[in-house]
Amino acid sequence: MPPFVVWLVVAAGLALWNHRFALAVERRVGAVPFFATAQRAGWISGLAFMSWLMITIPGVMRMLMQRGIPDSHAPSLGLLAVVAPPVVFVALNGLLVQAVARRARMTAWSAREALEDAITLVVGALCPTALIGLAIEATRAYRLRAALLLAVTAIAVTLVLALRRHRLHGLLPHAVMSGELRDRVFALAALAGVKLQQLHVVPLRSFRIANAFAVQGDRVMLTDVLLGALSREEVDAVLAHEMAHLKRRDPDRLQRVMVIGITALVMAPMLLRDLVPGWVWIAAPIGGFFALLAHHRAMEYATDAEAVKLGADPRALILGLVRLGQLAQMPVRWSRWLELALTHPSTERRAMRLVASYRLDAGAMRAALDAPPPLGPCYEMPAVLDERRAFGPAFKRGLMQRISLGLLLAPPLAATTVVAVAGWLDPVARPIGFVAATIAAWLAFQWVAHAIVPRSLARLGDPAERRVGLSPSHTYRLFDELSIWDLGCVRLEQDRLVYRGEETSFALTREHVREVWFERGPGWIPTGVLRVRWEGSEGAGGIFGLDPIAGVGGRLGGRAARALLAEIEAWRGGSTDVVPPPADATSNTAASAHAAPLGDPPRFAVTSQPLRAALEPRRLAMTWLLLLIAAVSLAALIGLTPLPTRPGWLDLIAALTLAYALHVAPLAAWRETAAPEAPASDAARRAA
Repeated sequence: MPPFVVWLVVAAGLALWNHRFALAVERRVGAVPFFATAQRAGWISGLAFMSWLMITIPGVMRMLMQRGIPDSHAPSLGLLAVVAPPVVFVALNGLLVQAVARRARMTAWSAREALEDAITLVVGALCPTALIGLAIEATRAYRLRAALLLAVTAIAVTLVLALRRHRLHGLLPHAVMSGELRDRVFALAALAGVKLQQLHVVPLRSFRIANAFAVQGDRVMLTDVLLGALSREEVDAVLAHEMAHLKRRDPDRLQRVMVIGITALVMAPMLLRDLVPGWVWIAAPIGGFFALLAHHRAMEYATDAEAVKLGADPRALILGLVRLGQLAQMPVRWSRWLELALTHPSTERRAMRLVASYRLDAGAMRAALDAPPPLGPCYEMPAVLDERRAFGPAFKRGLMQRISLGLLLAPPLAATTVVAVAGWLDPVARPIGFVAATIAAWLAFQWVAHAIVPRSLARLGDPAERRVGLSPSHTYRLFDELSIWDLGCVRLEQDRLVYRGEETSFALTREHVREVWFERGPGWIPTGVLRVRWEGSEGAGGIFGLDPIAGVGGRLGGRAARALLAEIEAWRGGSTDVVPPPADATSNTAASAHAAPLGDPPRFAVTSQPLRAALEPRRLAMTWLLLLIAAVSLAALIGLTPLPTRPGWLDLIAALTLAYALHVAPLAAWRETAAPEAPASDAARRAA
C-alpha cells in the first residue's frame, strides 16, 4: 500500500476517533470534554504533520520523477505535494474541534463560519505555495520578471487571507488608554520597573477563552472574557503575573530560544550530515521540544512567585487560575506524564506551590480548587469595546494599514518611475536624475503623511459640524500610533466652548479658558494644532489640543487651526457671532455623548508615547528594508533589471534611502516642549 494511503487512513482515523470519543464521553457523563478533545486534536495534527514530512517527502519526490514530471515543474508540484495533504488535514481536524466547541458552548461561530475559516486556511497555505513554486521555476528559466511578479503576488495573497482569518477570529486588540483598569496595570508596571507601552483588551469570537499574556514590546493583552469572569483582586493578580513575565523578559527570552533552536535544526544537518547518525536528527528536535516545555513550566512557577512580590494576593492568584481553568473547561489536576507535553503545570501544583511558600490554609485552598467561592466585584468593561464607535480600533487599524500600504507603494513607485524615465544613459544627466528621484520619493512620503489621515478622518461624522481631534497633552504625543486621542466636534455657544466626543465631553466658559495658542507640528511642510489652557472653578486645570479635521489644504500651514484660533479669540473677547446650540442633539458625531453630563476636560491619565517612539531602530530598519524590496520589485517589473552592474540599481537604492532619511529627520530633531507656566495673574488670583 502506498505511504500516502497509509498516512491518510491513520491520520483520518485518529481525527474521527477523537471526535467520536468526545461525543461518547458527553453521552456518558453529560459534559463535553472540550479541553481534552482539543489537546488530543493538537497532538494528532502535529504528529500527522511531522510524519508526513519525515516519511512521505522522499516518496513524493521519487513519484514525481518516476511519472516523468518535467524537471521545470518539479518545484511547484513538489511543494504542493508536500504542503497540501497536511494543511487540508489540519483544516478538517479543526472543523471537528469546532463542532465539539459548539456543543460545549466555547465558541459563537456557526458551522458556516467554521467552514469559511477552514477554507481560508487551506487557500492561504496552498495558493502562496503554488505561486512560490512557480516563481522558483521561472527563476530557473531566467525569467526574473515573472519570478518576481509571482513572489510579490504570493506575499499579497498571504497578507490578504491572513487579514481575513484575523477578522474571522475577531483578534483585533483594543487599546485601553484610560480608566481604572489602565491605571491599575500601569501602577503594577511602575512597581515592577517595567516601561509598559500599552494595555490591550482582545474580544474573541472563535473561542471564548479567558486569558492574559505579555508580548514583546512591553505590552499586556487581556481577553474580554477574563474581565467578566474574574473579580478585581483576581484580575490584579493575573496582571501581576503578566507583569512579572515582562520584568523577567520572558517573551524576549523565548523568542531567542526559538530562533536559536530553528536555526540549529536547519544548519546542523547541513554542517554535520556525515558526522552524526541519522537517528540523531529525529531525536534531537523531539528532545529539544520537551526541554523547551520543561523550561516553560519552570518559568511559570518563578513568575507566580514574582507576581506575589509585586503585591499580588496569592489566594487571589490561585482563585484566578482556577476560574481561568474552568472557563477553558480545563481540569484542575493532571498526571505528571501528561504534564510533560504541556507548557503550564497543573493548576493544583501551582496552587500547592503558592500554599507552601506563603503558608496559606491548604485545606481551604484544596476545597477552592474544586468549588471556588462566589465571584466578587468585577472591573467594568472598557468603553473601547463598544463596536458602535466610529473612531474605534477597527477604524484605526484600517487607517494604519492604508498608511503602511501608501508608504510601501508611493515612494518606491515615484523613485522607480523617475529612474526608468531618465534611462541613466547620459553620465552628465545621471546626478540630475538621482536628485529628481530623491525629490519624487520625498514628495511621495509627504503625500502619505499629509493626505491619507485627514481624508480618512473626514469620512467620519456629520460634515456640517466642526470636527476636531482632541489630544489631552500640552505637546505632540502618540495615542495608539496617532496624534489624537479622541474625535468629536467643537462648538462655540453664547457663553460656552463645548466639546463632544466618543471618549469625553466637556464645556468651558470664557473665564475658564485662560490661554489659547497655535503650536507648529513636526515636519518639513508646516502643520499645526491649537492648544488651550484651561482652569476650573476649583483651581484645577490643564492643557489640551484641538486639531481641526480639514482637507489637505486646510491642514497645510495650519490654516484650519489658525482659523479656529481666531474664532476662539473673538469669542473670548465677547463676540456674539457664535453657533447656537443644536436643536437636535442626535446630529452630533458621537450621538451617545450628548446624553453625558458636560464637566471639565479630562484630567485623568491617558496612555501616550513621545513622537520619538516612532523612530525605534527595529521599526526604522524594517520599514527601510521593505521600501527597498518594493523598489527593486517595481524596478524589475518595469524593466530596470535589479543587478549591481546596472547604474540605475544603485542610484535607485541611494535615492530612496536619502528620501526616507529626509522624511524621518524632523521627527529625530523634534523635542517635546515643556508645559507653559500659568501667567502671574492667574497664580495671584488663585493665591487670593
